[in-house]
Amino acid sequence: MSAPRDVGGHPPLRPRRLGIDTHTEPVIYMRADCHVCRAEGFTARERVEVRAGTRSVIATLNVVTSDLLAPGEAAVSEAAWALLGAREGDAVRAVHPAPVESLRHVRAKLFGNRLDSAAMRAIINDVVARRYADIELAAFVAAGAGDRLDVDETVALTHAMIEVGQRLTWTRDPVCDKHCVGGLPGNRTTPIVVAIAAASGLTIADRCLRSRNFVNVIVAGKQPSPQWLDMDAAIKHCTAGIGIWEWASNDTGGDPDVVLACAGDLPTIEILAAAALLREHLPALKVRVVNVVDLMTLQPREEHPHGLPDRDFDVLFTTDKPIIFAYHGYPWLIHRLTYHRTNHGNLHVRGYKEEGTTTTPFDMAVRNDLDRFHLVADVIDRVPKLGYIAAYAKQKVRDKLIEHGEYIVEYGEDMPEVRDWTWPFAHHRPDADARDGD
Repeated sequence: MSAPRDVGGHPPLRPRRLGIDTHTEPVIYMRADCHVCRAEGFTARERVEVRAGTRSVIATLNVVTSDLLAPGEAAVSEAAWALLGAREGDAVRAVHPAPVESLRHVRAKLFGNRLDSAAMRAIINDVVARRYADIELAAFVAAGAGDRLDVDETVALTHAMIEVGQRLTWTRDPVCDKHCVGGLPGNRTTPIVVAIAAASGLTIADRCLRSRNFVNVIVAGKQPSPQWLDMDAAIKHCTAGIGIWEWASNDTGGDPDVVLACAGDLPTIEILAAAALLREHLPALKVRVVNVVDLMTLQPREEHPHGLPDRDFDVLFTTDKPIIFAYHGYPWLIHRLTYHRTNHGNLHVRGYKEEGTTTTPFDMAVRNDLDRFHLVADVIDRVPKLGYIAAYAKQKVRDKLIEHGEYIVEYGEDMPEVRDWTWPFAHHRPDADARDGD
């Protein structure tokens, strides 16, 4: 009895699950001498339609030249495995994908033609179906960048996106929204501006609305937050995108022992609270607080027009002192932005690490080591001169974390000293404790 044949006349491949994480990109791995590759002329990085049962997905081909796969085997990434609903023992078939007809609309737009509603629907449907390669997606984005979409085209694009998306209908009030914010800046889009206070938010919005040919992403919270800067200070700070908060620092006139940096509303509160604890329990420690509202300032000037020159970056962050950076997204993003900086080896980023559940706001920070007590412990561990003299301070923050855990279990909310915390020292603004919505 002959083996089953593919639509192209080839025997199907045996799927093998290697547990390869390619994020959301479907990838198929096939041997260079695979009968399908040789017969169909597939080459590395080619787009291939992979079929398993009634499901199919467009995947990128990676060619294997070692013995990782046996003859007749094909492996797919975890993303492709999930989309195919594949199981060990299923037959997998690889064929040339049908031409993506909507690409003709993209080419037409690149040559200056308008896109009607039908063209927009066709493009978005193919994008959602994963028929576009990355370069084709880039071409579509380039075709509509800047002022290239008129009002009617923008409306057609919006309607097309609504039609392909899932809709939720809420049948009763109230509606509560709970979500984590680690994904947006870290792995979905490029963060340009991170708002941390009401005054800063107004200034940032004004700046973004006046800009042209930029992708501006404003990340702001929905809950009331302290307003650390008055309007004049916020304008100066947001125009620069980064700066030392002198009123929160105590290293004026000398070198800091540690730099506490922050980006985002919650990380800013926790960094300031950590700075206050350090000033209270380790008053001889020189602390510099640096706040970042434009993440692109962290990159070198050669890589982004907002980037700080190396000399200016070194003046802010020093060339040899520990840097504890609190960020509301994934820590790896800050490391990528600062990779070529002089003091990158002393940079320690605390941020979202996929830890969370239905709990209190402060406990979410604790679970991700982003709270004031973990930050203080970080400083103690990173500043060599503290040594034995910081033992009492480190024990105190350890005990506070234990107290926090017991309190939220008993009362279901954060401790009053956390929930109602305000900056305890002199501030340059008389209304520094006022809380405004972002």
